[in-house]
Amino acid sequence: MNIQKLGHSLAQAARWQRRYEADNLRQFNLGPRTLPFYLAIAHEEGISQKDLMNKLLTDKTRTTKAVNHLVESGYVQRQSNRKDNRVKGVFLTDKGRTIFPPVKRILNRLDGLLSDKLSEEDLEQLIMMLDAFSSAVQQDMEKQ
Repeated sequence: MNIQKLGHSLAQAARWQRRYEADNLRQFNLGPRTLPFYLAIAHEEGISQKDLMNKLLTDKTRTTKAVNHLVESGYVQRQSNRKDNRVKGVFLTDKGRTIFPPVKRILNRLDGLLSDKLSEEDLEQLIMMLDAFSSAVQQDMEKQ
């Protein structure tokens, strides 16, 4: 297989995923730029913006914009850490918790589109290969 074809296929799959998410999550005012932050906060309430930034491999500006959008949408709120008032954690609001089940259903439907096309073995192998690719790129970037 041609490595350029692999890169093109990965980029195309990512574009389709973002488009699917944008079209289906528009009703919640969530999109490809805010969804990863919403999901990370939902899975780890109280996470700091710095930890969000590191977890999602993004920068401070993008993290702040995404969290601000989620705050303005009423899905999350910032609260001071009980142990260290200088650190603010990000938590879901009741509204943020309310939309989680329908958001999860939409994402599960997207996952189902992929899993219907691949066997469990093929899916595991694909994940393993993509993890190896990600790891190789990360290691190379850390050397720079």
